[in-house]
Amino acid sequence: MGAENVRTVLQLCERRTIQPSDNLCKVREQSNDMAILLSGQLGVFTAENRQISTVQPVALVGEVGLITGQPRTATVRAIQQSSLLVLGKTAFDRLMRSNAAICLCVYRNVGCTMMGRYEET
Repeated sequence: MGAENVRTVLQLCERRTIQPSDNLCKVREQSNDMAILLSGQLGVFTAENRQISTVQPVALVGEVGLITGQPRTATVRAIQQSSLLVLGKTAFDRLMRSNAAICLCVYRNVGCTMMGRYEET
């Protein structure tokens, strides 16, 4: 993705900091945004509150639910103070409809991310 497209996406994001034990999202909640972890560490927890993985910078969180519209499949909680860029669903959908180059890049990257996660399991 070119520098101009990166700037376009970044302008739509909100910077957010969450503290240890704060939830970024909860299992079964509506997927209304996705985040890019810039610093810190996040834990991924099941509905039974069992930690199943960690998220390290620079990683996407919540992109699949944002694209599919499905509820969250896990709770994501800060293990360390974490800095994120958050992109809301309305802005994401508008961007995907208006910019084919960004849309293609996003969906290609999400597909690669999903394959990597599948291979890990």
